[in-house]
Order: sequence, then C-alpha cells, then structure tokens
Amino acid sequence: MAKWSGGNLKSIKGHVNIKHPLIIEVNEKLPKIVNSYHYYAITNCPKDFKTIATSEDSCIEAIAHLYLPWEGWMWHPERENPFIKEDLDRIKQLFKIKN
Repeated sequence: MAKWSGGNLKSIKGHVNIKHPLIIEVNEKLPKIVNSYHYYAITNCPKDFKTIATSEDSCIEAIAHLYLPWEGWMWHPERENPFIKEDLDRIKQLFKIKN
C-alpha cells in the first residue's frame, strides 16, 4: 500500500519473529504491543496518508489514508491467539461492522 502510493521501502533487521511496542499517535486506538514478521520498513509516509504508529527504532508501523478508510499495518492480527481487542475493534471500524 505504501509503495503503491509513492512511499519507499528499506531493508531492516530486528523485526522478524518478535513482539515490540508501538509508539501510537494521539487518539489512535491500536495495540500497545504487536508481532513483527517483516524485513522491510517504510522510509517515508506517502502523500495522502498519515503515520499512525512507529516502532521504538523509528520505523513506520502503521499508516492511514487521510480521506479513504484504508490503513496499512506492519503486524499480523491474524497470527494472534486470542485476537487482540484493539485489532478487532479497528477492523470492525474500517469495514463498518456492527457488533
């Protein structure tokens, strides 16, 4: 999503098969700790998006489109058992799913 929208990627180390805290932007309801399985990071937030979370080493971990209900996450909610409440709530919000 980021690459398609004009962002760039760089190769990184230390983000595979670990859990790490998120640094969450104000008023965003995201998990405080996420899993990580990626070798690449977004180097710049693409036009028409905003960064909503980063890692402690300043990698962009989540972006949200400014006008559309699109988000890109660098973690895998489907790998959590049980699912994390903040991930479920965010997915329901994005897809307009009522409880």
